[in-house]
Amino acid sequence: MHNCLNSRSSRSKSSFLVRLYFLLVFILYIAICLNYVSRLSGRTTIPSDDYPCLTCEVSGSIQGGETLSEALVLSGLPYKDVFEIVSSLSNILDMRSLRPGDRFFARFSNNGKINKFRYERHPWDGFDVERRGDTYIARRDSVPLGKCLRFLTGEVKNTLWESMINQKIPPVLVARLSDVFSYDIDFLTETRNGQKFKILYEEYIYKNEPVRIGNIVAAQYIMEDSSFWAFYYEDPSGKKGYYNGKGQALKRTLLKSPLNYKRVSSYFSYHRLHPIFRVYRPHLGVDLAAPEGTPIVAAGSGRIIFAGWKKGFGNYIEIRHDNGNIVTCYGHLRRFAKGIKRGRRVSQGQLIGFVGHTGYATGPHLDYRIKINGKNVNPLKYVAPPGSPIPRKYRDDFAARTHLAKMFFNEAI
Repeated sequence: MHNCLNSRSSRSKSSFLVRLYFLLVFILYIAICLNYVSRLSGRTTIPSDDYPCLTCEVSGSIQGGETLSEALVLSGLPYKDVFEIVSSLSNILDMRSLRPGDRFFARFSNNGKINKFRYERHPWDGFDVERRGDTYIARRDSVPLGKCLRFLTGEVKNTLWESMINQKIPPVLVARLSDVFSYDIDFLTETRNGQKFKILYEEYIYKNEPVRIGNIVAAQYIMEDSSFWAFYYEDPSGKKGYYNGKGQALKRTLLKSPLNYKRVSSYFSYHRLHPIFRVYRPHLGVDLAAPEGTPIVAAGSGRIIFAGWKKGFGNYIEIRHDNGNIVTCYGHLRRFAKGIKRGRRVSQGQLIGFVGHTGYATGPHLDYRIKINGKNVNPLKYVAPPGSPIPRKYRDDFAARTHLAKMFFNEAI
């Protein structure tokens, strides 16, 4: 009797385990199906009366991390057609430039073949693929956008960013204005309430609706005791950039600052009390306090002459810039950016590392230094040399354009 009960209990337990196994398999199957359906989000099949087939048009969009081939296969397009469509498109479209949200449309003929395909970045910019015989032919189909000039003016309250955003100014325009004046104005520390800005910029139009911000044509930033101008100019040879009213390039050999910092935690000094050793010694740079991991960029174009550990500086980089007599130094980095090493050439604004507190440091900051002919100078007071000015043969044309812009600004007050 006892053995019989044990046998029945064993069979019951085995039956339970079998049922549990099949339940887990079923749940896994459902999860896979749900994941597949979620990846098909944004993809729809649209029936059409023009063709007697069940599925006559398929539409969808690129999802994050997908290639075009993956997106088309997941939408149900035949592998052979997908291969031929992508091959024809790759001749005129860089497949690395695809972005999530880009749309595509495929239309089938009554024999089940795809006869038309469209890849669309914007309603005004797309690529069409058409079947001709046994091959697919791709071409770009773009509609020229209308362009107009817009003018706006405003006053700073708290920060430039807050002031412009509160005025419903597009964020991209805020960023571009900051970039234009970044060599002359540090908007993190030098903005004050009451300062004014004026901007004349391009706006692109599609079907009477603004779709994109173009170049800033001219801009003025008015501080308490000074006024800064910026004029966009492209000369007949194709060289373009921003210049002040005298035709001097706004772009300088060094950026005003190599990172967005919150405050200066220690200034340039020949007699500073060291926060760790509690002795007075020179501090021939500035400490720019910023959160751990804040990106640091090269202040100017040049070649890295040191990248590694340097005693109290911790992770440390030195860059010799193109004119040869300027060296910038970056200390206490958390880590270097990918590819940063001695001998590597870097461009102005290129990411080189991240804020940390390696070496002798009490908190996260960048120790930033500038050397001119081997002598340290105060980075907060140093004015870097400007780039090349407007060539003499184009100065009359430049002067005429800037005169018109200034007249417009004065009348628009």
